[in-house]
Order: sequence, then C-alpha cells, then structure tokens
Amino acid sequence: MIARMDIPVPEPIPTRRLLLRPVTDADVPVLVRLATDPDVLRHLGGPRDTGRARARAAELVGAPGHVTVTLADGTPAGIVRLAPDPRTGEPAVTCALAPGHRGHGYGREAVDAVLRWGFGLAPAAAVPRIVAVVGEADERSRRMLAALGMVQVDRFTESGAPQAMYALHRTVPGLGRRLRRHVGTDTLLAVAAGVIVRDAAGRILLQHRDDGTWGIPGGGLEAGESLEQAAARELYEETGLVADSFTPLDTYSGPEFFLRYPDGNQMYVVGVTFLANGVTGEPRADGEEGVELRFCAPGDWPDGLNFYNRRLLDRCLPRL
Repeated sequence: MIARMDIPVPEPIPTRRLLLRPVTDADVPVLVRLATDPDVLRHLGGPRDTGRARARAAELVGAPGHVTVTLADGTPAGIVRLAPDPRTGEPAVTCALAPGHRGHGYGREAVDAVLRWGFGLAPAAAVPRIVAVVGEADERSRRMLAALGMVQVDRFTESGAPQAMYALHRTVPGLGRRLRRHVGTDTLLAVAAGVIVRDAAGRILLQHRDDGTWGIPGGGLEAGESLEQAAARELYEETGLVADSFTPLDTYSGPEFFLRYPDGNQMYVVGVTFLANGVTGEPRADGEEGVELRFCAPGDWPDGLNFYNRRLLDRCLPRL
C-alpha cells in the first residue's frame, strides 16, 4: 500500500521560461475561462456552466498542491495540480493550459517542475511514483507524459470514456557521483543513452560541450530509469527539445567504448543510440553541459567531434 503524503501549498517554483506560484484571487477569471474551454471539458471534464466554474476556481485560491503557470511577463497560462489520486491514493499530476498557450512546451516544462517538487516532499519508500490519468483520445497529453518519461501502467473506463494511467517511478540522481566517492578514479561500468535528432534536410544536431568537444545529446542513466526515459530526459535537459518517440538504432559495448576523463575517472560504457521522432521545440543549449547547438551535414563534422561520438555516428549513419 502506497502511503498518502501531505501535499502543502508550494513555494514559487521558477523554471527556464515560467514561474509556478500558488493560485491567487487574480487568477480566478483565467481559471473560469480555462474550466469552461471545450477542449478542457472534452479531456478533463468539470463544471460546464460559468457559475459552478467560478465557485470551483475560488476554492483553488491558496489550495495545497495547486500552482498557476505564469509566463515571463506574468501572464497566467494555466494550472498544474498535484493531489491524491482518488483510485489509489498516490500523488497524481494534472495540467491544463489556456488555448493560446498550448503547443509551446509550457505544459511539459511545468509538469516536469511539479514532478520534481512532488518527489522532494516524501521519501522514496513512501512515494515511489507519481501518476497521471488522461483520456486515451488525448494524444497531446499522452505524448507529453511519454516525453517526461512516464509509462502507461493501467487502462480503465470512467464516465463512459477509456482512460490511461501513466506513472513516473522515482529515480536516484547522482548515484555515479556517490560511487566515485568510494572508488575514486577506478574503472566503472556505465549505461548511457544517446539521441540523434535530424532536421528536414537530414542534418544531425550536435552539442558543443563545456570541455570543448562536440557530440550528440545524451548521458548516463539514473537509477530506476529506462533507456527511453533517459533519452527523453537528456534530450530535453540539453536541448529543450521533446520527441514523440524514440527508435533504437544501435546498441554498443566493448573495449572501444572505454573513456578516460580529464579528472582521471575511467569507465566502460554500454549504451543505446536512439533516433528521435516527432521532435518539437526550438533547440537551446543548456548553458551548463552545452554551450552551443548546431545542425551538421553527415560527414561535415566540426573540429572537436570526440572519438567516442564519431564511433557512434559511424555505426548509426548507415541505418538512418
């Protein structure tokens, strides 16, 4: 049995483009328009008349687990909620954006922040996962949840419509760093996921890293992640892009995938390179691991493409 956790009124949560803050009285008109929007009603349900919607919106002012999604200029764009699921008692996340603010990746950015906040409220033993329920016909929301690394775990019918339950299981970030404290620079075995993104001209997106080298987006798995979840997370963290799905292109291992870093750390890597499908968003370097993103024609690589990534690309290009 998964324990219910106490969900407080959140402190403001800043993200790259948004501010998530507690609901205020000034948000009520926006929430009423959102609650009576036909698209929201079709997928999420709720009161259909303005009076009931206004009463419900007023109840959300200062409510635990509810945040208004605001843009950089302060414009309210929607709402995200973290509350116990009535079926299981697990924390469940719900998101609704106003019509003019859909299709820009705001929902993914906001839900990602609320998931991180939610996992920080309770220990892993009490809350190993957060769920989300969407209508099976709501393809936009299902793509967003999949891009966040959530996987479908159940299917049921509610109010005459088929529903899909998704879940994100808690991962253990920083495990590699903690291992290094025990083993120093000794050789470790790492598992990684890399992502090939192509534009309409067939060029491949490369990342100029802070160590001066170039490579495809990607990185190591966190404990509890699947390879696809790691690919989605790394792609979004390093480029700001979201993919509908990922196609495995290559699985690699062996002595040629040995790495020695400038700090002396050593590892053998076992990994999968994926092709990202249905990519949306505008590429943006994260400013931490990456300082520049560039689409390059196959074979016309920039100086500094590291040997490891050159091997990956040489193996995958014939399969594209």
